[in-house]
Amino acid sequence: MGVENLHPFDSKKYGRAFKLLRKTHGKKFDKLCIAPQHPANEHSLRLVHTAEYLKSLKSAEKVESILELPPIRLLGNRIIDHRVLRPMRLATEGTIMAVRHALQYGMAINLSGGYHHANPKFGEGFCVYNDIGIAIASAIKTGHLTKDAYVAYIDLDAHQGNGVARVFLKSPNVRLFDMFNAHIYPGDTVAQRRLNCKLPLYTGVSDPTYLDILESELPKFLDDMGDSIALAVYNAGTDVLAGDPLGFMSVSAEGILKRDLFVFETLKERGIPWAMVTSGGYTQESHRIIARTVGEAIDRWGAPDETARTE
Repeated sequence: MGVENLHPFDSKKYGRAFKLLRKTHGKKFDKLCIAPQHPANEHSLRLVHTAEYLKSLKSAEKVESILELPPIRLLGNRIIDHRVLRPMRLATEGTIMAVRHALQYGMAINLSGGYHHANPKFGEGFCVYNDIGIAIASAIKTGHLTKDAYVAYIDLDAHQGNGVARVFLKSPNVRLFDMFNAHIYPGDTVAQRRLNCKLPLYTGVSDPTYLDILESELPKFLDDMGDSIALAVYNAGTDVLAGDPLGFMSVSAEGILKRDLFVFETLKERGIPWAMVTSGGYTQESHRIIARTVGEAIDRWGAPDETARTE
């Protein structure tokens, strides 16, 4: 309703990435797409979030505080739920689907999602629902993952995924790998202590150092987990891009593509199913970077399979 133009987050980037991929890959892209038929329901959300927190989202003031967008209060609770929260629940359902399809077919990408700051009892940092935690919990609930399955969570957004760390504070089977700018939000020391591989970076870090650290540390992290990894969830934030107003890092668009392909190939070499979410990214280039990564994945591994489209 125009209010999104006052926010640093480009809420239209997912649609822009979708349209660009449809333009560049046409029918092949369409055959590989699956759309959520409904938003994530209360049952799914309660797998991670408390009833009290979910009830609090009926308050416009509460949603405004999470999204840091004061004018949203003017819309009213019903409009906020339909125009703001419902799309986020659709994105959450998309992550649930991506995890399930990754486990079945080897890989899946949600063009949205990656709300990695949302905690079980509260939201923050533009994140209302922790779709990553919900998707993993849902896969266990439905039997797609066993309770003792090992999951690798790889977070390469510029901001530390403190919400995911807090969701899995007492879940040792979910191992957390996080490379983040240590000089910016959220500065959550409790969440950082939960990380199995903590890689704090400095403001302005650029391609050579960034990629060297990733290429050195990610294989070691996965090797330490052994051959028992049932699933990897990759948070591929594009706010590491040089010039991003909230990430304050200096990785190039080409560097981000190299990063993403390295993660994909490293997981594939080990036979680990992976699901990707797109998370943060606050420039007008983000949707193009996402589309390029997804397009490369389609070109390399996207074999249309009609059975993958059934729900």
